[in-house]
Amino acid sequence: MRRVLALLFLIPLMAGAPAHADDDDDHDEAHEAVERGALAPLAEVLARPELKGLGDLVRVRLAHEEGRWVYRLRFVDPSGVLRDREIDATRDGSPHKRR
Repeated sequence: MRRVLALLFLIPLMAGAPAHADDDDDHDEAHEAVERGALAPLAEVLARPELKGLGDLVRVRLAHEEGRWVYRLRFVDPSGVLRDREIDATRDGSPHKRR
């Protein structure tokens, strides 16, 4: 429950900022891309209907790989099963089930 409350508190703060990026250069580049509207802020990604009902969010990473940005999200459902999703970080990105 604390994790959910902490997340609810942090989401408004993250509305204009990306999640943790893999290194400092990527972090600066990601932040600038969110500010100019090229990447979706985390709050916008988490509001996508395809992510509803997956459980509690327990980890978020923003990765730059093969010339594209992806949010890597990990959820834990009520039975304790971990569910990973990889979302293209652009505003029109789509989810990819990893596990």
